[in-house]
Order: sequence, then C-alpha cells, then structure tokens
Amino acid sequence: MIAGRVFAGLLLLAAGLVAQQRGLVTGLSSVSAIAPDTHGDLYIADSGAIKKWNHSTGLVTTLLTGLNAPTSLAVDAADNLYFPDAAAGAIKEWNVARGEPTPVVTGIQPMAVAFDHAGNLLFTDASGTLFRWDAAMQQAITLCPVCFDGATTLAVDAQGNVSASNAGVKVSWQWSPITKQVTRLAANLTDNKEPVRAIAIDQHGVEYVAYATRIIVTVKAQTPGAAATLGTSSIAVGPQAAT
Repeated sequence: MIAGRVFAGLLLLAAGLVAQQRGLVTGLSSVSAIAPDTHGDLYIADSGAIKKWNHSTGLVTTLLTGLNAPTSLAVDAADNLYFPDAAAGAIKEWNVARGEPTPVVTGIQPMAVAFDHAGNLLFTDASGTLFRWDAAMQQAITLCPVCFDGATTLAVDAQGNVSASNAGVKVSWQWSPITKQVTRLAANLTDNKEPVRAIAIDQHGVEYVAYATRIIVTVKAQTPGAAATLGTSSIAVGPQAAT
C-alpha cells in the first residue's frame, strides 16, 4: 500500500541499481500503510495508530491513536496527512498544528487515497469507484466507475495513470486517463514467503519496504546508462517539496 503521490501497482526497477540499506524501523505490530513526507520522514499506519519515523534520529513517535486501521495514507506538498476513516465515512486531514483530524470528504465509504501531480486528491470507495475531489465545488467527480474492486491503495504517476492494489498486494490494476481503460496487472508480492505490506519511494529515491512488524529503508542509486524495467508492486511515492 502507498501514499503522497502514491504509486500502487507499478515499480520501476532499473538495471544496475546500487542499493545501500539506510535503516531499519522496528517495534511495529501490524503495518497497514506508509507514506513519506517531503523531509525524508515516514508516516506509518500501525494497529489503529498513526506513527512517524524520523530519519535523522531513527525514533518512532505515535501521533494519533484509536483509529480504524487506515488502509491508505497520503501526504500533500505541505506535509498534511490524509487517510480514509471507514467507520466515520470520511477522508480526514491531519497536521501537527491542528492536532485533531478534520474531515475533508464525507458521506462516503473511503478505501484508498492519493494525490496526483497537480495536487488533486483522488480516492476510491467500497465499490471500487475512482473519484477526484473538487475542493472548490466541494464534490466528488467520478473518473472510473467500479474499476478497482477491493483496492486499498492508490498511486498516480507523472502521466496521470492511476494504479491500485488490494490488501496484501495480491491484485493490482492501472487506469489510463487517456483511454479510460483499466488494465489488470499480475501481482503477488512476497519476500522469502513473508508478505510485503507496503512499499514507498520518496522524492530522493529512498525506498521503504514494510512488513507486518518492520520496515527496511534502502537508498538506491542508478548507475549511468542503466535501462529501466517494469515490475509489479504497491508503491507510495512521496510528494515533492513545495517551492
């Protein structure tokens, strides 16, 4: 699962990648979603709580508790955190200054959230329908009716393609804004038979791979001239810092 400018579904794997493990986040119990912010820190949904890992200190801080195990997280360019609250029938926004989460979209059964590169909030509901939230009109615009059945994560690439995957990254799809068609992608992401809960990549190329109780943080650098290939996965790509 993934967030910010979430990429769920397709992972660009480059030939000649040089990987160096940067850290290991431990002490978690049941990770359901992750999302990097613009500073290199990581939001984590873990057993009904929102936590934050500080990349400088390595410490994990609990920010919010008593949540209904968010299945998806998204971070905007101002580092505001968004997550679906199915019990409340709302998508909520949270930041440190505000303290309490604030509903921004209500009257829905939200499943997954993401931001596109224009800063628009995208989300799916329980039917698998993909929406774009029009903040000015305060209404949801339907983009793809019932196209992502059971999706719990979303991601948007630079071309506006929206990818989604379900719990456990067992099935993933991609919707094209040009053709308006949905392509089902093969996916069953595991590592040594341990299910991967979420993958996120921030704007600096740092990769976060989350399992149930730990997250591996890896810096990846591509060698010159290496060719990119496609792999299946569930990815959250962090937002670009505001300029």
